[in-house]
Amino acid sequence: MLFSGQAIKASLLPSGIAQLIFDLEGSSVNKFDQLTLKELGEAVAAIGESDARGVIFSSAKSTFIVGADITEFTDLFATGPEAIRTWIGRANEVFNAVEDLSIPTVAAINGVALGFSPCVRRGRGWISRGEAWHPARLRRHSAPAKISRPRKSNRLD
Repeated sequence: MLFSGQAIKASLLPSGIAQLIFDLEGSSVNKFDQLTLKELGEAVAAIGESDARGVIFSSAKSTFIVGADITEFTDLFATGPEAIRTWIGRANEVFNAVEDLSIPTVAAINGVALGFSPCVRRGRGWISRGEAWHPARLRRHSAPAKISRPRKSNRLD
């Protein structure tokens, strides 16, 4: 096991591919709350330091990611602009860490995928499209899917 938390588990498969699984405990969906973002950063760091030859991002739930946890916004907004900037900066660092992995990444999408799949696409190039993808959404992406080498995208830093 490369990483084990309350929202994310990461392990190295016998093939040398790392598998990162989103599975937020106590929730029917995976969402980007503060815990998940923290653990994603830690899991990606552990994968980056391992001998993994690639990464598969997947979900143990019927949806992949439903996006940000908007229930946390009220408390965050009450803390003021500096705290909001810090939170946005930290989230940006975590997604940049995914993008900066020097190995190919794949997201095995099932159900809803808001917020994370573009990060994986920008970082490496392809997404495995599960049966839950609607054909109209597939036309927006290149098909067939292919692996591309790591490249830098337009970043906030």
